Amino acid sequence: MEQLNYIIFFSVVYALIVILCYTFVLCKPLPCELRYNKKLDFIAGPMLLGLLLLQFAVSGLAPGHVQDTGLFRAWTAFAEAHPVWEYYKTELYVDYPPVYLYILYGLGKLLSLLHVDPASGLYLACIRSIPIVFDGLSTLLIYKIACRRLGQKKALAAALLCAINPARIVNSTIWGQVDSVTTFTTAVMLLALYKKKYVAGFSLLSVLFLTKPQTIMFAPLLCFTLFFDFVKSWRQPAQRKQMLIQGGLSVLCAVAVLLLVPLPITGGDYGLLIEKYKAALNLYPYATLNAPNLYGAIGGNWAADSGRLLFLPYKIWGFVFIVLISLAVGFVSFTSRNRKHTFTLGIFTVLGIYMLGHGMHERYLAPALFLMLLAYAVNGDRRMLFFYAGFSLTTFIACAWVLTLNQTGAFIYGDNVWFRLLSWLNVVLFILWMFVQRRDSTSGAEKIRKRF
Repeated sequence: MEQLNYIIFFSVVYALIVILCYTFVLCKPLPCELRYNKKLDFIAGPMLLGLLLLQFAVSGLAPGHVQDTGLFRAWTAFAEAHPVWEYYKTELYVDYPPVYLYILYGLGKLLSLLHVDPASGLYLACIRSIPIVFDGLSTLLIYKIACRRLGQKKALAAALLCAINPARIVNSTIWGQVDSVTTFTTAVMLLALYKKKYVAGFSLLSVLFLTKPQTIMFAPLLCFTLFFDFVKSWRQPAQRKQMLIQGGLSVLCAVAVLLLVPLPITGGDYGLLIEKYKAALNLYPYATLNAPNLYGAIGGNWAADSGRLLFLPYKIWGFVFIVLISLAVGFVSFTSRNRKHTFTLGIFTVLGIYMLGHGMHERYLAPALFLMLLAYAVNGDRRMLFFYAGFSLTTFIACAWVLTLNQTGAFIYGDNVWFRLLSWLNVVLFILWMFVQRRDSTSGAEKIRKRF
């Protein structure tokens, strides 16, 4: 009960901060003051640094998720006495792709040289400092982009909402998960796509896939955008040639990353990596794993994905919705003439699959949260702040709830009325988000206004 009070307290505090930031800064109409003011930088810098240091100090004391914390310690300490290519050959349980294992391996080597005890709080704080640093990079990215488009005051307020987001803090500082790493990389990837830097975008997609397998969800967005940009350039020979070169280089670089990055950890035996990915696909055969989505709303939390919803198993429904979401991304990519829809489609990809796909974890909404704030920084659409705050609070409640129960070995089952209410809240937010995007989606032609 005490932990529940903490969850409610931090939720209320963050909601109040959002309201204050919106009322006194973010709701002000554009154009705003865009003149550069060094004094505000002196506020933003110490604020960010202070929060990072506080997160670092807390991270070594928080027990976190029992199983995940044990694995992260073991994978980091593995570097003390083993070469990197033994990760997938040891009896140690290792289910992560190469990129984050490389980071932990390098950290393990450094901590070994410094004689830091693997069982100490400092060791744990160093492991969790990786996602904490990426939290800081994300905040800095929001600040820099918003500064150019919205002015420093709004940028500072947006950066504050990013930096103290309780969903992000509990995920990285307390849990120690890697979602902030993939979230930042996803944002950079979509910024590259937005600026038509296809080679960088596709290369980062491969890096993401080698960090977290589920990030392959962004492949349709990148592929459709590249293809339709090529179609639009077809009648102009110079642009068509440039697009052909860019497309070819993008595919080559993506494949090169997929082949070269895993080479040290596999020793050239890519079958080891393929087996890890195949095992990951079958690791969590459930309708939803504590993700407050459609299946959680109807009581499907921890229900086997072979169980039936109406006339089809949950798993089939999940695949059907994933295909439909991908096709919707393709349709909007074809009809849209607004480059800023890149971020909207990124949000839709994560939100749609999280809410309707099977096997989702409570943490998987993290990229969408940051992309909502990034979309606000780029587009200045204040309504994104409402959804950012709403989904941040539901995600924080779900993650903090799971962590609290994990300490006692307990779980949230499908018949829990509070979890079902939380799931229905997310469903309502998702429907509202879709309604707003449906109204705002324009391509320059009235006949395709209602494509969502």
